[in-house]
Amino acid sequence: LRRIIEAAQEAGVTRFYVAIDGPRNKEIEASQQVMHEYLDGYARNVDLEIKIWQRDENLGAATSVLTAINWFLGNEQAGIILEDDLVPSLDFFEFVSLALDKYRDDTEVWSIAGSRILESNAASGVSDWSTYPMIWGWATWDSKWKIMYPLLVGKSRLPFYSLFSPTANFWAVGAKRAKRGMIDAWDIPLANVQRLSKKYSLIPPTNLVTNIGFDKNAT
Repeated sequence: LRRIIEAAQEAGVTRFYVAIDGPRNKEIEASQQVMHEYLDGYARNVDLEIKIWQRDENLGAATSVLTAINWFLGNEQAGIILEDDLVPSLDFFEFVSLALDKYRDDTEVWSIAGSRILESNAASGVSDWSTYPMIWGWATWDSKWKIMYPLLVGKSRLPFYSLFSPTANFWAVGAKRAKRGMIDAWDIPLANVQRLSKKYSLIPPTNLVTNIGFDKNAT
């Protein structure tokens, strides 16, 4: 959290929305208290606006993230979404800021990605488009999220031409499992809906965000 806020502040971000899921145990509760003390102190010492939404109970990854985005984009017209295990570079904020302005009114573009798992295009500086949303550091608009959210939590059916596609069925089955509570995931329904809707994410020429959430603290 400290890394994210310091990097964002250096990039010129002044408003933060911090959504914290309810603790699963006493150890996490103690860690969250440290987070609150840090946020309170940071907000007093610098010219920042930090809004905190602490949940009383543990909602799990899917419900916690989705409701957090609803809260955030219910107050902003556009913005950046970063989970706590991500380390964004300064270039990430510049890339996203430019893209949010450029594609605001483009109905085909649903999100701006900060991570890239494809081979780097750093030498040429060429971005790519994908119907798969990369959400290890991303950004979107409230107008686009209002379209996405009902689709990813509601019922969706594969069109006839996709019934025999292994890829389409993979995402459709994953989304159905998530909606039934068999897996605690929100990104699979998002990927399924974006692919079905044939909407796009802008992928940067090279990776701009590091994911460090693969240790004992990972959800």
